[in-house]
Amino acid sequence: MGTHEHAHRTGLGAVAGAAAVGLIAGLVADRGRKAMTQAAEGLAGDWVDVLKAEHLMVFELFDRLEATAANETGKRTRMLIKIRQAITKHAVQEENVVYPALARADPSGEAAKLFADHADVKTALYELEVLAKDDPQWMPKARALRHNIEEHARKEEDEIFPALRNRLSDEDSAKLTALMLKEGQRLA
Repeated sequence: MGTHEHAHRTGLGAVAGAAAVGLIAGLVADRGRKAMTQAAEGLAGDWVDVLKAEHLMVFELFDRLEATAANETGKRTRMLIKIRQAITKHAVQEENVVYPALARADPSGEAAKLFADHADVKTALYELEVLAKDDPQWMPKARALRHNIEEHARKEEDEIFPALRNRLSDEDSAKLTALMLKEGQRLA
């Protein structure tokens, strides 16, 4: 694929990903996880576009979580469940498909660092789960988790995923997309 065609496809993927985010936010509130997942995957383009759309969806959920008051413990619990579900599906796709492809294409150890980041996120989610939702430390811990996820996503989106995409042929990238979507559907 030529540079112009790749830029055009990437631009279309970004538009599709942005469109998916708006739809996803509505679906999160109205229809549940399965519809949300299918919409994201249907609207987004290749594997990078899907993962970017999922990152944005998680940040939308965090926005809604951060808008809660300390006495809205039930709402915080429900939002944490939605965040955990979205992150779990996303992590499985990355850990079972994307990171192994990265490790194969780039033996520098970057994939191992990303796996470690996911372990830290899972630990932080557990800590939020067991801490009283009205504890004064609960929201600062939730905000710290969001910050860590934002840094992780930024590194993936700005550095790691573009580098991996450039190493893959169009055919290999399409295979990676198909495998990742299949993996995600198992949890939808």
